This record gives sequence, C-alpha cells and structure tokens, in this order.
Amino acid sequence: MIYVMFKHFIGIASIAFLSACGTPESDTVLLQPGVSRELAQFRKEHFEGVRYNLFFSIPESRKEAVTGKAEITLALRKKQPVIIDFRGEPEQVASVLLNGKKVSYAVKDEHIVISAKDVAKGENRVNIEFTANDQSLNRRDEFLYTLLVPDRARTLFPCFDQPDMKSLFTLSLEVPASWQAVANGAIGQEDSTSVPGRRRVSFRETEPLSTYLFSFVAGKLTRETYSRDGRTISIYHRETDPKKVAQCPDIASEVFDALEWQEDYTRIPYPFAKYDLIILPGFQFGGMEHTGATLYTDGRMFLNENPTLNERLGRSALIAHETSHMWFGDFVTMEWFNDVWTKEVFANYYASQMIEPLFPEVNHSLNFMLDYIPAAYSEDRTAGANPVKQELANMRDAGLMYGNIIYDKSPVILEMLIKKMGEESFRNGIREYLKTYAYGNATWEGLIGILDKYTDDDLSAWSHIWVN
Repeated sequence: MIYVMFKHFIGIASIAFLSACGTPESDTVLLQPGVSRELAQFRKEHFEGVRYNLFFSIPESRKEAVTGKAEITLALRKKQPVIIDFRGEPEQVASVLLNGKKVSYAVKDEHIVISAKDVAKGENRVNIEFTANDQSLNRRDEFLYTLLVPDRARTLFPCFDQPDMKSLFTLSLEVPASWQAVANGAIGQEDSTSVPGRRRVSFRETEPLSTYLFSFVAGKLTRETYSRDGRTISIYHRETDPKKVAQCPDIASEVFDALEWQEDYTRIPYPFAKYDLIILPGFQFGGMEHTGATLYTDGRMFLNENPTLNERLGRSALIAHETSHMWFGDFVTMEWFNDVWTKEVFANYYASQMIEPLFPEVNHSLNFMLDYIPAAYSEDRTAGANPVKQELANMRDAGLMYGNIIYDKSPVILEMLIKKMGEESFRNGIREYLKTYAYGNATWEGLIGILDKYTDDDLSAWSHIWVN
C-alpha cells in the first residue's frame, strides 16, 4: 500500500467538511456508497468536458499492488463540490492536487470529495495518486485484464462512474519489458530504455467513452495482424496449439465481415480508431465489447479440430454480437443502466441477421423460439417477473438489471416491434437514431420517439404496455 499524504476527515469532522461543500441536495443523497441517480444527475448538470489522463504501473508479480495516477480535467459551470467516485480505503489515496495545489479532501462512502470553496468556475484539473483494487484487475501469473462493467471503473481509478458522462481517455502503462499491452486507443509510443526491465506504452486519446468501456490488457501475448480493404485488426492471444492458432485468419475474416455488414446496414463507418481483439484463457463471459480492445473467451473462439455445427454457429454469433455493440452500446450508449437491455437486444438481433445467411442449413426461426421464449416464460410467469425497463436508484445495483427478462424476453418484444413497423421502416429509424445520438447517450423513449415517425402505429402506447 502507498502512504496517505494528507489527514482525512472522519466522524464529526467529515460531516462538517461535507456540509461545507454546499451541495444543493442533501449529503445523504449525494454521498452514499455507489453512484446514486441524484449524484449522477447533479454531475451531469454541473460538470462537462471531462478528460482522463491515466497512468498505471503494473508489477510482474501478482502479489504486488498496481499503483496509478489520474489527471481528471473538467469544467464547472459554477463553483460546486467535486465528487469523484473511488471504491477504495482512505489509505489507497496517496495525494490529491487541485489545479496544481494541495487541497483538503475527504474519502467517504466510496467517493473523494473536494469542497466547492477550493474549485474554480470553469476548467479544473484534479491529480490523484492511488492504489487500484484487485477486484477490477483479473490477474494471472503472466497477464491481467480489466473488466469494469457495469460499475467497477471506480474500483480501478478515481472517475465519474456513470454511463452518461462520456469522456476522452489517454492512457500510459508501465509493464514488465517482456509484456505487451493493448487498450482502447492505438499505441502512440513505446519506451523500453528509461526504466531497466520495464516498458512504457503510451496510447493515443480515445473517442468519447463511458467508464465501463475503458479497458486494457497486459501480459505475455502473441499478436497476429490482418488486413482487408485498407482496414487492419490485431488478434492478441496466449494459445500455443498450432491447430487452434491456425484459426486466427478465420476469426479475423468473420470480424471483417461483421464490420462491413454493420457499416452497410447503418450507413455509418466504423466509428472508432481501431478494432483489436484479445482472446483470453478463462475469460468469464463469452465476450465484452470494449472499444478497440474487445475481449473474448478462448473456449468460444478457438474450436476443436472437428467442431460441431452449434460450436461454429456460436462463434459466429458471438463475433457478430460483440461487433454490433460498437454501434449499439459503444457509439450510442444508454443514459442509465435501467436501459442496459437496449444495447443487448440490438446486439442479439443484428447478430442473428448476420449469421442467418452463413448457416442456411439451420432453422433460425426455430432456434429463436428455443433460445428465447422458454427462458422468458420461465421468469415472466412467476411472481418474480419484472418489467423490461426497471427503476435503478444506484449504479451499485446495476448488476441486478441482468436476467432472463433482459436477455430473453426483450428479443421477443423487439421482433414484435419490427413486425409492426416493417423491416425497412425500422432500419430507417435506426439510422436516424444513431446519427441523432452519435458518441452520446440515449434512452429507450428517445428511440421510440424517432421510430414513431416511421409508422402509423402508436409506438409510445405499445412500448408502455410491453416495456414499462
């Protein structure tokens, strides 16, 4: 652990400090564990132009802590307390500077709080040195990766951990000299001489991202690079079986196909600087759509020598799903995690459209029913059923949004919507939706308002019944 440089307020002193912040809402609402909806709305109203410049020092031994530095630039419309999310103990915060000067601060209820009296109207720069939590770092002996969805970015670094505060990220990693590193942004510079036995990898600034999409992977990795029609992607992996490694060209080809399909459907070119993928042993999900650094599990990507039809179908669907997220989830992101189902239902829908012509021998309509309807009914017919769109008071409960209703009932509802509108009208509405909310955040109601223009049906009334 690193040492605390400043004394933290505890007990009555802490309460007095927070009261001095002059928050327009009650302290108990804004300052509680997690990220309350009230805090998120307060920051969205008062903070803008957020940028992160992050540095992490990653030791070779998994027993040693990862330390970091965060420079957060933001503009305040008027003097307000700066409430930064960080799920760590006070001793994990080594120092806090505001505009280059030491300031008093409190570490309370998973937040770092700087008083309104110390901030300036307009641009402010906060520099924080910290130790990251292991919770957000999936560490093995020779590699690690971050997985921050839905609300774990605040366990890795101080941030505004809410999806509607999209920000620009610049990242530098210091790793063992034998390791490679990949992140959301493209590599801008590498330095292997400044620190003996270490390598500094600096990445270019990203497009606007929500914090849950920020990611990096570091370790002993093999890199395969492929190009098609002026586009280049890299596949990072740790596989040693030659027969499995030989599948990389097929994987890359499917990624290229999925990117081209979505570009043609949406009429929006791939909206990020790069698409790299990292295939990880033991990754806990099928995939995760980190922009520029999408993660996949090796068990779904590297198939056995004689794969079954279902295994081939599953890999193609997974690649199509995660690639669709680049537009639906990453380019346009839900405003709050009560709408998390919107990114998942679209990724599933477009994946099914992409793979259908690739597997003409499959009864895709029957597969749709078997995949979604029994699982949806199994929960929707019980007393534990809930609407597709749920209330979410705090980001710490965002994980509870996931389940059979989001993953299995919502595709059935979307199929109903498309049949009501017709595929051409739906596609035209989706194209307008993506252009309207480009690099921003949207709600389901915002989407329905756009789709309503492309049909004579009352979609708002339909949505109220089936979604709310």
